[in-house]
Amino acid sequence: MQQKEPVSPHIDRTSHWRKGWRAGIRLCAIFTTCIFIFNMIISIYVLAKHGSGSAGNGTVVMYTGKCKTTKRFSLWLHFGINAVSTCLLGAGNYTMQVLNSPTREEINKHHACSRWVEIGVPSFRNLRWISKGRVVLWWLLALSSVPLHLLFNSVVFTSVGTNLYSGIVAPKSFLERSSYYITSCMYGCNYSQSDPIQNTDWKDRVEYIRTHASSFERLENAACVRKYGQSFISDYHDLIVVTSNNSLTVSGSSGGNPVVIPFEIYLNTNNARLYEWICGFVGKWCDTRQVAENAKSSGWEVNGQPIEYCLAEPWPEECTLSFNASIMFIT
Repeated sequence: MQQKEPVSPHIDRTSHWRKGWRAGIRLCAIFTTCIFIFNMIISIYVLAKHGSGSAGNGTVVMYTGKCKTTKRFSLWLHFGINAVSTCLLGAGNYTMQVLNSPTREEINKHHACSRWVEIGVPSFRNLRWISKGRVVLWWLLALSSVPLHLLFNSVVFTSVGTNLYSGIVAPKSFLERSSYYITSCMYGCNYSQSDPIQNTDWKDRVEYIRTHASSFERLENAACVRKYGQSFISDYHDLIVVTSNNSLTVSGSSGGNPVVIPFEIYLNTNNARLYEWICGFVGKWCDTRQVAENAKSSGWEVNGQPIEYCLAEPWPEECTLSFNASIMFIT
């Protein structure tokens, strides 16, 4: 009887990559590679489409417009960035733990020398006992995670455009007459050499306000204080603070030419003069919230004049959403 030769069992040498820690490493590598390719495509697309709006240093302006829209875009983009960075950090942490784990041979070797190693937890101590190649890879992953923590969220950022403005306190007759008298500036005016608007002669400035007043929006006192009582104003510009004192005229009667009291904002080291005209005094911090509350009940005075309402000039917002390609390439 002929004896059959033993059949060697088939060994699938690729099966070990489909299970255990090897499968996890494989998935992490695939995911990281996909994210890298996606980031490169996004960077090239943004640079190709918005490169003409470059602000320098690798920064590209993707959108300029309403601040509300800019904030909404920024919110969703940062949600995606944080989701991706969290997954990348998770993949990196998993891979670092695998690299940091000793093999059976390394465990037996160090146990034989009466040395102990840590299993199942991240361990700096294990770096002394594992192979040098894995130590190098471990440090590369550790160092590459630093830009993700510190920089990746800054790939997309917003900038809020703010407006310096000029204003006047005037009676209602100012809106109806072409003749008026300009007094000295409330609290004094500062003329900044860097701002062409504030270098403009006050007569031209007041005339601009008068001729464009028909396009200004009416704001009640409390709304006016809240809108202009802040450090950054993006959607309004010049302002007419209308007093109910109709006798604020050259002759002191309601039939005379109206008196215009100009004012302007400017910056100093403690920002106290940004909106101190609202409070009507100098040298103290202006609590605009309290002024707004008082305006609802007991009224509001500016420079000793009772205020009836404001007329504010609407201004196109210029908030920007920018993309920093340099940070994207680093991360």
